[in-house]
Amino acid sequence: MPTVKSKCKVACKSCNLRRVKCDRTEEAPCTYCRLAGQDCQPIVSRRGKYKRNPDKSTATRPALRRSSRKQQNECNPTIAVSGEPASDTIVINNSSPSFGDRNPTAEAQSCEPSNPQSSTPPPRHGYQYSSTSSDSKVVYYGDSFNLDYMLHEMGDHLGASRNGRPWEDTLEHLYFSQLGQSTKTQIEEHSRNQRLQLRDIGALKPFERNASDDLIKVFFEMCYPQCPIFDRADFQLKYEAGRVSPLVLQTVYFVALNHCSEEVYKRAGFENRYLATFTCYQRAKTLYDTNYESDAIATLQAVYLLSFWWGSPMEQKDMWHWTGIACNRAQSLGLHQRKTYVGLSERNRKLWRRIWWTIYVHDISVTIMLGRTPHINDAYCSVEMLGEDDFETSDNELIDSDLFREPTRESRLYIIHLTDLYSRKASKCWLNIAGASFNESMILKSLDDLTSWKTSLPRELQHRESAVSVEDGLWTTLTHLNYFTVQVLIRRNGLNDPDRMKAGSIVFDAAVQIVRILEDLVSSQLLPFALMRSAPAAFAALSVQIANMRGCPSHVVDVSKHRARLCMMIINKLQDHSPPLLWYYRLFVRILRSMGCEIPDEGNRDVSPHFGPSDQRLHGLHSPTTDFLYNNPFENTSQEVGPNYTSNDLSTSNPALCDFGLSGMTASFVFSSFFNSDLIDGTSTDLGNHNFDPSSL
Repeated sequence: MPTVKSKCKVACKSCNLRRVKCDRTEEAPCTYCRLAGQDCQPIVSRRGKYKRNPDKSTATRPALRRSSRKQQNECNPTIAVSGEPASDTIVINNSSPSFGDRNPTAEAQSCEPSNPQSSTPPPRHGYQYSSTSSDSKVVYYGDSFNLDYMLHEMGDHLGASRNGRPWEDTLEHLYFSQLGQSTKTQIEEHSRNQRLQLRDIGALKPFERNASDDLIKVFFEMCYPQCPIFDRADFQLKYEAGRVSPLVLQTVYFVALNHCSEEVYKRAGFENRYLATFTCYQRAKTLYDTNYESDAIATLQAVYLLSFWWGSPMEQKDMWHWTGIACNRAQSLGLHQRKTYVGLSERNRKLWRRIWWTIYVHDISVTIMLGRTPHINDAYCSVEMLGEDDFETSDNELIDSDLFREPTRESRLYIIHLTDLYSRKASKCWLNIAGASFNESMILKSLDDLTSWKTSLPRELQHRESAVSVEDGLWTTLTHLNYFTVQVLIRRNGLNDPDRMKAGSIVFDAAVQIVRILEDLVSSQLLPFALMRSAPAAFAALSVQIANMRGCPSHVVDVSKHRARLCMMIINKLQDHSPPLLWYYRLFVRILRSMGCEIPDEGNRDVSPHFGPSDQRLHGLHSPTTDFLYNNPFENTSQEVGPNYTSNDLSTSNPALCDFGLSGMTASFVFSSFFNSDLIDGTSTDLGNHNFDPSSL
C-alpha cells in the first residue's frame, strides 16, 4: 500500500499572506518556502474561535452590508505606510495569485469593535472591503463600476460561494483556474525567476542595522519635513519589528543616501554617492516593476520618492516620468476628492491629505520648472487644504525620538504655506500663461496675486536678517527660496516684455534674493537640506544674471558676473548629488565664457572630489540604466577605449562633457525651460565666437 503524505491542515505564514494555496506537509516545507530558502512556519489557526453569524440571509441586505463596511472602517488598526495593509488601505493588484506575489511583510490584523453610536458616514461607493478579519484591505473599482453598482443596489448574493475570499482574490482565482497547466507552469516559473532576481540584487534585505539607522535618521531629519508622507509612529513600529515594506525601505534609503554625508554612505558599503543611490534606486525600481508590493498607499509613497531620481541627462524614467506615475496613482485612488476621506479614521485622513498635497506641490513645481503641462487638473480636486491639525505632534507611541525626529512647527508651516503658494497662486498663474485661453488681464491679476502672497505669510515665516539654523530660520529661508524661484520662472517665461529681466524688474530682484539665500545656506552648511529646491533656484537665478551681462550699464554687468559665479559655485557643490550637473556645468561655463565671465579654477578642477576616472563615465552618458542604453548614441561607436586610456582634456576624455554644440546639449536638458527656443535653434557650436541676445536667455 503506497505511503500517503500527511497534509498539514493550516497554511504557512508566507502562503497565507500571499493568499495562495499552500502545499506544505508535516514532513516537508511548501514549494514557495523551499525555493525562497526560508523557514516554512505554519500560521496559528483561528478556526472555531469566532462565532459565525446565525442569520446568513442578512448578509445580502444593503443596509447591514454598509454597516459592516462602516465598522471595518472605524477599527483603524494601523496606517498603510508599508506592506502591512490597514482597514482603509486601498489596494489594487492586477496580478494573478502566483505571478504577482503579495507582500510577504504584511501581517494579519484584527480590530476592536467599533462604537455603535458613531455617526461617521459610510464610505464612498466604489470601495470593496474584504470580508475576512485577516485581510482588511480595500479595493477601489471606481464610482461607476458596474459590479459595485449592482452589489450596492442588490446585495452580494455570491458572498457564500466566495468562502470568505475578498472580491479581488475571487476574481483572480477564477481567472487563474481557467488556464491550462502549461500556462500555469510558465507563470510559476516567471514568478520564481522574479523572486530569485529580487534576492540576487539584495532588494529584500535592509542594510546592516547601524547603517540603516543612520539613513533612517537622515531621512526623517532632512527629508521628511519637506515630504511628510508617512505616519512616523506607525513607521517606527514597523521598522523596529522589521516589517517595513522593502519597496518603501529602498526608496527611503535612496533619498537618504542622496542627502547624507560621505561618512554615512561609505559606512553603508559604497565608494561614492552615485553608486549608493543607483543601487537603491534599481532595487526599488525592480520591486515596483515586479508588482511585489500589493499595498497601493505604500506603492504611492515609494513612487513619489523615486521621482527624485536623476541619473542621466538622457534617461527616460526621470523625475517627470515618476512624478506622472505618482500623480496618476494618487488620483486613481481618489486622494484628490473629498468624498474619498468619508469614513476613514482620523489618522488616515490626515496621512492621505498630506500625501496628496505633497504630490500636488511636487507636480506643479516640476511642471513650472520644465515648462510643461501639469498631470493634475485642479478642476477635479475637492480635498481640503492642509492645516496644522493634519500634522503629527509629540506622540507617546514613538520609541526613539532621536531616530524619528519630530518636525518643528516652522517646518509644518512651511509645508502648509508652500501648498497654498503652488495650489492657489502658482498653478493659476501657470494656467493663465500656458493654458489654451490667453487673457492678458487675467495674467496680470494672477501675477499680482502671486506677488502679494509673501505679505500673507505668518510671523514665523517672515524673512528676517539673522543667522540661519535648522532650529531657527531654515524653513523660513526655504519658503522664500521657493517663492522667488516661482516668480522668476513664471514671469520670465510667460511675459513678452523685453525688459522683464532687466535691473529693477521683479524677476531681477527675485534672482538677487535667490543668490543671497543660496549664499546663506552654503555659509550655514545647510545646503543639503535644500537639495530638493536648490538646483532649479540656482539655474533660475543664473539665467537672469546672464541676461544682464550684455546691453546693461557696466556696474550691472560686473555685479551680474559676480552673482553668476556664486550660482556656478552652488551648481558645482550639487554635482555630487545630481550627476547630470557635471554635463550642464560645462554647458554654462561655455555660455559664461562667451559673455566674458570666467569661472575661477574651472580649467584645473576635478569633476568631483568623490569620483575617480571610472566613476566619471558612470556619471556621464554611460549610465548603466536600460532606458539610457537604449538612447545612448555612444554605445555603437567604433572607437575602442582601453582601460588604461587617459586624456588631459576633460571635455574630450569624458563623453558627458564632449562638445556637441549648444543645440544638442540643451535637447536633453531637464531645465530646458530656462532657454529660449530662439537661442537654441541655429546656434553655432563655437560659443566663444557667438554673440548672444541676452533677452532670449
